Amino acid sequence: QELESFRHTFSHYHLDIHPHVVMSSDKMAPANVMDAQSRFFKLHQQPEVGIAAPVKRIMQSLLSL
Repeated sequence: QELESFRHTFSHYHLDIHPHVVMSSDKMAPANVMDAQSRFFKLHQQPEVGIAAPVKRIMQSLLSL
């Protein structure tokens, strides 16, 4: 499922974002794909780490589905 595309601008850079929702099976649950550089959290919970503005926007879009 394609979410609404948008442009994120910072400094003199433009990032055109075209987010898509991809469903996976339970076999790809976070416990199976954890590594030192990944963090997983429930979408409706506030994460303990900083989240980039465009990622926050995508997360809000997902909450409204």
